[in-house]
Amino acid sequence: MTRETLPTDTPQIQRPSAPRRGGLNGKSRGAAGKPKAGDSRAITPLGLVHALRRRWIPAVAVAIPAAILTGIALFELVGAPYESYAVAKVEQYDPKILDGTSIRGSNFLNYRDSQMAYIRSRIVLEAALRKPEVAQTETIKKLKHPVEFLMKQLKVDAMESDEMITISLAGDKPRELATIVDAIKESYMNEVVFAERNEKSTRLAKLGELLDERKEKLEQRQGAIDELARGLGTVNEDVANMAIQRAERNLAGLEQDRRKVKSSLLDEEARRAARISVGLSPDPILAAPDLGLTGGRSGGNNAALSAASEIQRLEELISRYEDTAAPGRVDPRVSKYKKKIKDLQAKVGGGSKIPGVQMSRYEYLKDQLEFLDSGITDAEKLITENSRKAVQLSREKKKIKALDEERERLQKEVSNLQVEIIAPTRVKVVHDATVPKVRNTKTRNRLAVLGAMGIFAAVIAAFTLVEWLAQRIASPTELSAETNLRLLGSLPAPERPGMLGKLGFGEPNLGEWNRVLVESVDVVRTYLLRHLGTDGSKAIVIASPSANEGKTTLSTQLGSSIARSGRRVCVVDCDFRRPSAHLVFQTEPSMGISELLRGEADVDTITRETSIPGLCFISAGNVDDESLRVLAMDGGETLMSKLKQHFDYVILDTSPILFVAEPSMIAQHSDAVVLAVRRDYSRMGFVNQACDTLRNLDAPLVGAVMVGAESSIHRQTYGYQQDIRFAEPQTKKIKQVTAGV
Repeated sequence: MTRETLPTDTPQIQRPSAPRRGGLNGKSRGAAGKPKAGDSRAITPLGLVHALRRRWIPAVAVAIPAAILTGIALFELVGAPYESYAVAKVEQYDPKILDGTSIRGSNFLNYRDSQMAYIRSRIVLEAALRKPEVAQTETIKKLKHPVEFLMKQLKVDAMESDEMITISLAGDKPRELATIVDAIKESYMNEVVFAERNEKSTRLAKLGELLDERKEKLEQRQGAIDELARGLGTVNEDVANMAIQRAERNLAGLEQDRRKVKSSLLDEEARRAARISVGLSPDPILAAPDLGLTGGRSGGNNAALSAASEIQRLEELISRYEDTAAPGRVDPRVSKYKKKIKDLQAKVGGGSKIPGVQMSRYEYLKDQLEFLDSGITDAEKLITENSRKAVQLSREKKKIKALDEERERLQKEVSNLQVEIIAPTRVKVVHDATVPKVRNTKTRNRLAVLGAMGIFAAVIAAFTLVEWLAQRIASPTELSAETNLRLLGSLPAPERPGMLGKLGFGEPNLGEWNRVLVESVDVVRTYLLRHLGTDGSKAIVIASPSANEGKTTLSTQLGSSIARSGRRVCVVDCDFRRPSAHLVFQTEPSMGISELLRGEADVDTITRETSIPGLCFISAGNVDDESLRVLAMDGGETLMSKLKQHFDYVILDTSPILFVAEPSMIAQHSDAVVLAVRRDYSRMGFVNQACDTLRNLDAPLVGAVMVGAESSIHRQTYGYQQDIRFAEPQTKKIKQVTAGV
């Protein structure tokens, strides 16, 4: 390519970073640094994207037919069965709720899911299989384990609506499918839905028996309360307690009178003892003393106690005991006192008066004490008996209250169950299973589409993975980071305009590419001239790890760039296996470097001038075993010396380092070695292996140049247009080719 072919608009290039300390100046060797150990890299999303970008065209070309064939195969192989289904509806609200406060929520969903599980349960399926119309179907007769078959094949879901449960079965016999689905639906209704109503009826009967039992106990308790009420004279606990309090006050009065009588009796006994001691009668007839008693006998100041007074006293006691006695009960003391009255009346001939009857003071007091003791005893018995009955009455009322509450609760539950039994069931059958007329192709179509998509994705993934495992270099940054090589620069690949150009189609824009290419090569030239120096001639070896990595393109473009800087440069085709540099310079194969090695020609004879001033070319010539043998004798040192005597810079385009030995021999005697690494083609392992080879030979490896980098990176930060006119050369131009790019 000539300088004159540059378009007027030449963009500014992104320059490489400054060289590391200890960089090459033509004297040190192996300064490119040791490559990283190992070729394994972690899989990253960006790396997979780069791998797919490199191979998306063949990947898609293979994936699309594979996906189509897979879809067709699945469509043909997968059957399209008939499908019969029945639908049941689950109400959101339980009909047994009367107040309408129930709301739909997790309870509804749990209930629906449990009903769906019941439909597929063993008890329902076994009940369905026991039906004769199901057991005689060919679908069931040929099965060894029909229950397991139905549990696996029967579909129960709520896809269309939360309330709608669909029971479906697929197969090849539509009538049998409808029969089986209907049998399962009916078995579910009988074994589960209607069974719930039967359970409610059974529970209702048990609750009725329990309610009758409670009523009977209530009647018994009520009878006990009536008996206690007759004894107490009232059913009111407060009234009974007031009567007990009155009896207690009467008892307190009797005890007070007894203490007075007891005191008087002791005094009387002392007086009697005194009268006896003086020879007097101990018991003279005296009137009864007035002791001021509240509950005892009343003697007053009469001269003697008459029988009439005694009768009157007894009648008062009888009246009092009859008033305080419980209804229907006769106090035994009343009978005793009545008998005593009859005896006194008999003594006086049936009258109530006993004139002339008197007793001593001592006898009177003893009789009074006996009367009070009897009254106290009777009062204590009465209080004790009434208190016991009052406590028992309170307990019986509490028991009756508890029984009554339980009876009311049972009565309410019985009423609710009676309503629930007549209420509609929560699950209703919407429609029975019908005999399907057409096959269900939804599953087959879905499998065909999914299978095609799966194969498409698998092929794309396989191409991507294989390409990732190849570990090709995707960018200049990756080259520098993964191989630890200095990046001297990059040569852009031709850009294709438009959206199709992004996908790899369309004709490249050579004018723009030429301008960017020239600037990119000048960057590499500037770096090399800076580090090689200007003292003496220099030999630069352009090599690559493997074939087709752009070393010939780099050699010819670098030679043109150095020649444009005013040096005399010669590009030598040292690729003895596959020489191709003569195609770039549009020359016919002729005498070249092989003849020089064999001594058949000198340098001037084999040198060819090019259209670029200062740039010469020497072809590989007629390669044979003799020329290779001479080269191997001193590794090309003699050849290098001869060439340096005629040119300022000698650029040697060699064979791949990893395949043949000539590049390694020549590199040992050169002043700089530059590796050509092709974007999306060169493999990381091969590049590292080539670096190891050159390092072990102590060759002066300067760095690498990325061939075929994206053109956009050369103008993403700065661009310019410059209108430059160049004189049209008279000699033949170099052919514009993109060998290896």
